[in-house]
Amino acid sequence: MDPVTAIGLVSGILSIVSAAEKTLKLSWTLYKTVEGSSEETATRLKLAESMTAVAARMIPTSLPAPTDLEDRALVTLAQECKKLTNDIKKELHDLKPKRRKSMAQSGLVALKTLMVETKIKDLEKRLRSCRDQLHFQIAALSR
Repeated sequence: MDPVTAIGLVSGILSIVSAAEKTLKLSWTLYKTVEGSSEETATRLKLAESMTAVAARMIPTSLPAPTDLEDRALVTLAQECKKLTNDIKKELHDLKPKRRKSMAQSGLVALKTLMVETKIKDLEKRLRSCRDQLHFQIAALSR
């Protein structure tokens, strides 16, 4: 076997071992926790619920809808933030084992967590951008 092929093979094996280690650690963490989710997932869920509450307060529930262009933009941003937080919460709620003290369920949830991690990070990035724009709009309106 030539050296380049050997290096590629070793690299592939190391990445598989690394992924397996992450999965087993997360699986064990999920198995041991009382609420059935990792600390990171619980924190993300709390932040999403907090942002949902803030966005909901900015969306008018009674008619008439805002007529001012700046107010409508603010409401639109709040609706987008609320939609993104609902998407994040949906993804996070799916990351809880159905049976809390089942090692198999914890393992499956750990695998799923690692698979949807990039999707959740993308949603959080979009939410951060939306939230920053919302802050900018509020600051501009308060002048």
